[in-house]
Amino acid sequence: MHLLKKQIQRLLGCFGYVLVKKATVEASKAPLKTDHWGGKTRRAAVFGLRGDQHFADPEFARYRETLPLLSGQLSLPDCYELFAACRELAGANILGDVVDCGDGSVETLAVVASAFASLGDTNRRLKLLDVSVDPTHLGESELDVWGADRNLLELQSDLATPGLPLPAELTSIAYPAHRISVLRYPRDSYEFLDPLAFLILTTESYIANRRWIARLLPLVAIGGVVAVRTAEAGPSTQDAVEQALRDLNMALSFTRFTANYRIATKK
Repeated sequence: MHLLKKQIQRLLGCFGYVLVKKATVEASKAPLKTDHWGGKTRRAAVFGLRGDQHFADPEFARYRETLPLLSGQLSLPDCYELFAACRELAGANILGDVVDCGDGSVETLAVVASAFASLGDTNRRLKLLDVSVDPTHLGESELDVWGADRNLLELQSDLATPGLPLPAELTSIAYPAHRISVLRYPRDSYEFLDPLAFLILTTESYIANRRWIARLLPLVAIGGVVAVRTAEAGPSTQDAVEQALRDLNMALSFTRFTANYRIATKK
């Protein structure tokens, strides 16, 4: 069922449409309220989309012309919130790298890279960290009943195999390609030491993801942004980001602007 949904999303995306849950549509009709995010007062729905606000933003209108072709995983309001976060960082001159940690999907990082490029902010290093190939992430793997010799790492996409060029979604945008890297843990070893201006996480609770969330959250700079993508419902509904924040005794005040993303600024 999950694979079928992905195929439908990609097909709809080719024609400029997105698949939206009924709950999201109902939430988008909720009355608007004033919320505080990133040091500025912004109008935000109680839960869900913020109407057509993104159409009234002239900077976003120009940015939309540079958007890469989306597969349907992200809606236009999702893109607007990611763009707004990049604009806040660029405007406040918050220095640091950008890391998208999760299943290796390139769409979110492509949107972020395109946003920074449209804002003239192209000195950051952008890293896509795919932790889903860690052998401890076994939830989506199917093995033969009698234990045939299978290497779980070989079941994954060759998206980030060393020596291969960057995915087309990351090279078809204006952001300098030499500042973008795709890392596939544990094959590609990399030590994250520099501050992060923008950290993109997923709520999935498999072991490798939980470990990397705990490593990366403390690296977010003051004024930096954390965006959390809500994972598809699965066997475990535990929110790995919330658990990591509790374990780290770290407080972040998130605002959910769309069904897919909630966003916070580190104070």
